[in-house]
Amino acid sequence: MTSNPWLTLLGLINGFQVTQAIHVASTLRIADHLKGDSRSAEELAPLTQSHPGALYRLLRALAAVGVFEER
Repeated sequence: MTSNPWLTLLGLINGFQVTQAIHVASTLRIADHLKGDSRSAEELAPLTQSHPGALYRLLRALAAVGVFEER
């Protein structure tokens, strides 16, 4: 079975994006703010001093890879 270089490169790029998103969520202490309760991006934005729309996109991206769960 031969490896597809394009798919290999795409996997590396996506891996980098995921690790950067996790880093941002960690810096914003998202998990601490979610401890024991679910909150919307609108509720988390003031707690993290972030833009609600950008935070929503970050949370959706992390939910897509299984880090968080969207309800």
